[in-house]
Amino acid sequence: MTTTRWALPVTVALVALCLAVGALVHVERRAARASSNAFSATFSESTDGRYVVGFRRGTTEAQARALVEQAGLQAGPWIRRSRALPVWTIDASNGPAIASTLEADGRARYLEPDWIVEASFTPSDTRYHLQWAPDQIGAEDAWDEVTGSSSVIVAIIDTGVNKSHSDISGKIAPDEYDFVNGDNDASDDHGHGTHVGGIVGAQFDNSRGIASFGGDTRIQPIKVLNAAGSGSSSNVAAGIEHAADHNADIINLSLGSSSQSTVMRDAVTYAYTSGLLVVSAAGNNGNSVPHYPAAYTASMAIGATDSLDRRAGFSSYGTWLDMVAPGVAIQSTWCCSGGSPPPTYRDASGTSMASPIVAAVAALMLDADPGMSNDDLWDILKDSSEDVGTPGPDIYTGDGRVDAAAAVGTASVAGTATPTPTPEPDTTVLEAEADAVVVQGAPDQNFGTGGALLTGAIPAFHSFLRFDLPGDIGTVQTATLRIYAIEASTPGFDVHEVTDTWTELGITWNNQPFPAAFAANSGDFGAEEWVEVDVTSIVTGTGDVSMIMVPGDVNGVQYSSREGEHAPELEIQSTGGAGPPSTATSTVIPSATTAPTATPVPTSTPLPTTPPTATRTPTPLPTSTNTATPLPTNTPLPTPTRTPTPLPTATSTSTPVPTATPTLTPLPTSTAAPVVHEFEPDADALVHQSFPAQNFGSQPQLSTGENPEVLSYLRFDVTGTAGTVQSATLRLFAGNNATHGIDVLGVSDNSWGESSITYNNAPATGTLAGSIGGYSGGTWIEIDVTTLVTGNGEVSLALTAAGNEHLGQSSREQSGREPELVVTTQ
Repeated sequence: MTTTRWALPVTVALVALCLAVGALVHVERRAARASSNAFSATFSESTDGRYVVGFRRGTTEAQARALVEQAGLQAGPWIRRSRALPVWTIDASNGPAIASTLEADGRARYLEPDWIVEASFTPSDTRYHLQWAPDQIGAEDAWDEVTGSSSVIVAIIDTGVNKSHSDISGKIAPDEYDFVNGDNDASDDHGHGTHVGGIVGAQFDNSRGIASFGGDTRIQPIKVLNAAGSGSSSNVAAGIEHAADHNADIINLSLGSSSQSTVMRDAVTYAYTSGLLVVSAAGNNGNSVPHYPAAYTASMAIGATDSLDRRAGFSSYGTWLDMVAPGVAIQSTWCCSGGSPPPTYRDASGTSMASPIVAAVAALMLDADPGMSNDDLWDILKDSSEDVGTPGPDIYTGDGRVDAAAAVGTASVAGTATPTPTPEPDTTVLEAEADAVVVQGAPDQNFGTGGALLTGAIPAFHSFLRFDLPGDIGTVQTATLRIYAIEASTPGFDVHEVTDTWTELGITWNNQPFPAAFAANSGDFGAEEWVEVDVTSIVTGTGDVSMIMVPGDVNGVQYSSREGEHAPELEIQSTGGAGPPSTATSTVIPSATTAPTATPVPTSTPLPTTPPTATRTPTPLPTSTNTATPLPTNTPLPTPTRTPTPLPTATSTSTPVPTATPTLTPLPTSTAAPVVHEFEPDADALVHQSFPAQNFGSQPQLSTGENPEVLSYLRFDVTGTAGTVQSATLRLFAGNNATHGIDVLGVSDNSWGESSITYNNAPATGTLAGSIGGYSGGTWIEIDVTTLVTGNGEVSLALTAAGNEHLGQSSREQSGREPELVVTTQ
């Protein structure tokens, strides 16, 4: 069986000599996760009294078993990833009482029947046994619900499609176009587009060839790449706009470039704002360099996985990646060696293959509910994905691997929901106009501009929030405080009203206002999730509303402050008002002076933006001698969203292309993929000139600063990395904005200890390894330290401030945000 890797670093040469200044429309996508009544099971619908109890994050198997046994239930095997227990001996008479008991405990989050399932639909296509990916993503279960609709159209913007292929003929939608030759015949003279098109729309269940993931979905061929697999960004943009204007519902872009293109970005934005879902391959460079159009805000960036749900070594990654799908040895239609048939079939590998699988699943979702918007498709695809990497979203697999069964199942439920005729109240979302943290251990210090809010009982931390309700909001029906939790808490926090006045830059523990009326308790919550608290009782009218978050946990718990990317929100539902104010914004992109050369590969990346200049002076670290007290002013912020990565100088191993006739160069399929190693520090610490004999090795953050001097140390063990080191990148999660940035220096003494290092005995810093300039808080920053990493033994690094400002970064005590050393070897 022949396997071809389609990394297609096809060179997308830009035709324009300069890019005009333009405005990028901000495309909002709401993370609207589905909610349901978790304890509304009908106690006569399951088999033999079998049900399933699901538990909240943080609940252990032992705790779950103890709870269900206390309720008089017999427990089955623990389902680890789902945090669920099958249980039985529930009958219709005692079911409601058991449900009430479980719900009251608070750790159980749902009770549902353990439904009977049956064998799934299997298509009759003769080569279906060569297709491993449908089973991997639950496609057969999805096909039990829907098998695609001919009224749903996916535009294949690529090298064209061989319409005479026996497994594709009859599946072509109207309005095809060839932008390479300027005619209405988008035939394939390369093969790539036919392979991509077959994944989405080959004939289904027809006793021939393969089964497409999209079933009866039709495809619209739009040719923008020539017989060599090359094309221009202007043709790609024209193809995108053509699809948006000619009845396509979804666009698949298995092409891309590492160069930015305003014309291509604007076309993607136009398609998305026109209601289309744009799905793009993330690229096959095996690194974090963004690829376009995948990394643009309005496009879903799709990486590739193998049959074991591991990230394919060639699959590009980064904070801009949305999700992944199977992309190794994908069987599909083929044609056109040298520009002529015969039509055949072939395995191919690449993110070019993963992207159309996601596009096809989206098409099935539209069959399940034709009324779904592209926002709905986007949210459900990501929310229903299978977490196959590090728990939670990560840079290598995004939100997870596409799950066709779950996505279509959610869409089916949405499509059968009965709409309510009652008009919805107006919803107004307010961000805090002031917030602050006060610390019992530092009673005279002000933390009003810190990067995080905090609650904790030993020593006590209180957080204050103030919101200003507009005068025309109308009658308040509900008020919900939304806080982004960086860390988990079982008892959560209480919210009280505050009637006294206070100022963000003046409040300390010594002058804090006292709590008044109780509003609500948050309940338990997990790390890196939004926490919602009903505060309707203390939000009754207009003007300023102040509230305090009082700890329920002796341990310190961090939340994002208004300086963070996930700022606290007060969501008001009201009637009789003027409605919510407009929040539309646009971002001006500076003009380019040189037309970059691009390589059309299945990928995309967001345009880098200039980091904002910090307008607040960071508060100094607390002077408390209690070494257990966190440093609140430099606390890291929650997960960033699609942080742009600066693009390196473009390089190419292909024959230079004359500037007068730019072309794309097909990606070599024989190049071995580099090996990427990821290391977490085995020790880290910060030292402080003002506390020369104190140890801060267990602090939840690192820090840098010049006046007084604060510097941080990191040690990684890179023993055993095979091959020659090609690159080494230090990744840090930044807690606040930086104007001047950070320098990384080598440290030759590896004997320092995390629990003993102080300013008085800190090892001397040596060679400068790398630097980063200004950056935004709440984002991952990357610094090249290749010169100090040889692939063997311990590597110690020191972080120093490049300017006179105090900067915070997450330490290794911050799970999910700990520093990383990413080493690529060949």
